[in-house]
Amino acid sequence: MLAHPMNESRVIQTAGRIGSVCVRHCLALVITVLAACALWTVIYFALLLWAVFTDRGIGGPLAYPGGLLFFFLASTAAGLVLLLPSTALAEWFARRRGLPILAQIPLSVAALAVLCLVVVGIVSAVPCAAYFVRRLSRLRRSLSRASCAARPLLVAGTERSTSAHDLSPPSRHFRP
Repeated sequence: MLAHPMNESRVIQTAGRIGSVCVRHCLALVITVLAACALWTVIYFALLLWAVFTDRGIGGPLAYPGGLLFFFLASTAAGLVLLLPSTALAEWFARRRGLPILAQIPLSVAALAVLCLVVVGIVSAVPCAAYFVRRLSRLRRSLSRASCAARPLLVAGTERSTSAHDLSPPSRHFRP
């Protein structure tokens, strides 16, 4: 039995709309993640310059990649858990009601506010999630304290300071 040409047209139209929404949201997620990672890069190098000019420790070698990984994961999670559902819901609601495109903005913000409250409520209510958040907070504080302190650098069995004031030559055991 042959399908009616009108039904095929509707199916193609619906598939096109769904594909369009997926492509737009995927592009928005990629831009959000790239913007967050670029922001971390700018902040990191600004803090690095601040540390150099104020004669403070420059931190550990894992500060930049660790921060980059954190910003990547956090912005991806926020995009998938908060931004994608709120904008998709606002777009769906505005299309169903025949509202103009600009009406999606306040709808999306309202949906985002509700989603944020739900996520915060879940994280606060679930003991496991609250424990995980507290552990991450403690870990972040301990890492920031450790990266601010100037730590000695071991070079071929001798201790040398990473301070800019230490200009003494390396030990006689030092071999490049």
